[in-house]
Amino acid sequence: MSHVSYGQLVRLLGASKASGLDQEEVACHVAGCPRCWRVAQYAFDQLEATGTRVWAKGEPTKSLITLIRTQRERNLAHIGARGRLAKLKRLRPAKRLDLIKTTAVYRTLSMVEAVIRETAALAKSRSDDVEEFGRLALQIIDALSPEACSEPMKNDLRSNTWVEVANGRRLRADWQNAQQAQKLAGSLLLAGTGDPLHAASLHSFRSAFAFDIGQMAVAVKEASAAQGIYREYEDWAGLARTMLQEANALIETEPDRALALCEQGAEAIKEDEPRLLLYLKNTATQCLVSLGRTGEALHLHAECRQLLKQFPRETWLEYRFLATEARLLEAQGNLQEAELLYRDVVEGSVDEGLVRESFISRLMLYSFYVQRGRLEEAAVVCVEACRALDEAKAHPQMRAVWNDLKALTLERQVDSALIKSMSAYMVGHWHVPARQVPLPARS
Repeated sequence: MSHVSYGQLVRLLGASKASGLDQEEVACHVAGCPRCWRVAQYAFDQLEATGTRVWAKGEPTKSLITLIRTQRERNLAHIGARGRLAKLKRLRPAKRLDLIKTTAVYRTLSMVEAVIRETAALAKSRSDDVEEFGRLALQIIDALSPEACSEPMKNDLRSNTWVEVANGRRLRADWQNAQQAQKLAGSLLLAGTGDPLHAASLHSFRSAFAFDIGQMAVAVKEASAAQGIYREYEDWAGLARTMLQEANALIETEPDRALALCEQGAEAIKEDEPRLLLYLKNTATQCLVSLGRTGEALHLHAECRQLLKQFPRETWLEYRFLATEARLLEAQGNLQEAELLYRDVVEGSVDEGLVRESFISRLMLYSFYVQRGRLEEAAVVCVEACRALDEAKAHPQMRAVWNDLKALTLERQVDSALIKSMSAYMVGHWHVPARQVPLPARS
């Protein structure tokens, strides 16, 4: 049906005849239409503000009124929990626990949700505080009354918390502890309510984890499993995010398939998720470069630049896009400019403390030289990398790998397969050693 007007909703919700309106049709439409939902909330607020009686003429209208009131209470609880979270953040850990034990408003579902969101934000910022707020979330969950939250629901919430803690560990390259946290999340989920969306979140994490340690087939499998759930439940942001994960895992081997995933993900969210849309379009740009479609890549990258303006203080995002620009310049044959930009990404990442990103971009510069037969310059990149590793206090294995890469370069024993395996190593093991190094044994 078409959109419902403010006047029609006032008549439907207020103590007047709503002639000509099909209650069930209107109620179903309003509940599923963001525009009409906002108008209904406004109409409801205005009726209450003027003292007009809000009443239910039938079951559909009664359900709509209940939904509006529930949503308003949930929104208010969300805002209140944000305020209480601000207070918790100012306290020492022991004082936080005392406040939870003694004050009932800190033992609510909205409070748990606020602390889990904070844990997720800290994880994405690579802060060590993610561990502390993860523990805090678990303490509040334990303190919830059985009336407020059943034990299976608590296990769902515990699982969500451990997924966020695991993600924080993953982003800090703490692979072993990240693996332990995700296993705990999985076992808690088995004792939960069985809500598939919680399982989708765990699949999504497993995909990201597998990608980071170079297990691309697993990354694709887990992302695909999450997509099936998100699609069924019409969680378009979740669907687009896991499509991006799958695309990133396929970009080197199947850029055409990765591009299709990025396009589908962008269509699913349209303009509603600007950060996610930015990631999707940047990955799509890289796919287009790999496919030799540089004209389209240049156009799409210009769209990315417009989106990037919404995140002016996120330097690591800027360097990610500079790296894409360097690839574009290289693909267009602007080799001098590409080389300069690769250098800028390497040096800028180091200055900003983006250690992992600096070594990934250093390998891109190395590959640039190798592809053009400039092996002596490629070897110099290896020397510079070893020097930077000393400053970053990296593990000995990574220094040995760069030294061996330098020797293989000077011996002219480097090919694209070796560079690809080196790239996977750099992504997954810049912070901790691998069980097996990516370079062949030298005779």
